[in-house]
Amino acid sequence: MGNKDSFFDMDDIAGIFGSSEKKPGALPVKEEKPAGEKPSIVIKSGAEQLMSLQEKETKEEEEEKKPAEPASEKAIEPEPKGSDFFSGVFLLFEEIRGALQAELYAMIDIKSTDNMLLRSLEKTAVNYGFLKNANFDDEGRLRQDGSIDFKRVEKNMSAGAFSQNEIKSGLEALFYMRIKAVKDGLGAEKYSHIKNGVMKKMGVAEGGYKAAVFSFVKDGIINSAFKKAEEAQ
Repeated sequence: MGNKDSFFDMDDIAGIFGSSEKKPGALPVKEEKPAGEKPSIVIKSGAEQLMSLQEKETKEEEEEKKPAEPASEKAIEPEPKGSDFFSGVFLLFEEIRGALQAELYAMIDIKSTDNMLLRSLEKTAVNYGFLKNANFDDEGRLRQDGSIDFKRVEKNMSAGAFSQNEIKSGLEALFYMRIKAVKDGLGAEKYSHIKNGVMKKMGVAEGGYKAAVFSFVKDGIINSAFKKAEEAQ
């Protein structure tokens, strides 16, 4: 992974997972979720504005097919180079975060799950500038579930030169930190179960993305991170 990456130490792991496992028959903690609310609502929250971005890009593509407007009309500002590709990358990455989150919700409490997802994002952002402040939405509110605000990422990418390799390395480091924490905190059996759930989600999601986006995320980020977690002691 390289010397830029941060990891949870064993004290962090103990703090996150030490007393967070659900007991058989335990009732859900009411203050964490209003009655009747399902975790799926939280899972979708991290990708909502990315979906809006893709819808916006689709509309702009349709507009481009229409006859050109008179020169007096205000021109539409072009999207940053590569934004369509990277919006897909971050949207798919967020789908996988949601799958990981759902698997963990079934095993440990919501607060511990979201704490791990948020802290891992904050740690990774220290070393990868394109993730700076991506744990806040555009109104400055903290994204408690560790989801990435793509508008923040776009601003960071516009302000600095980040290669595809750096984007891939940063997201791989983030996902690795998360699943390594799962392996260390919950053990090999539960790690394997969670991995199966995440990879099942990858298979379901494949049809919704361009081949280049899907390969970038699956091979360069998710599979690579899982392999390194399994090789790590």
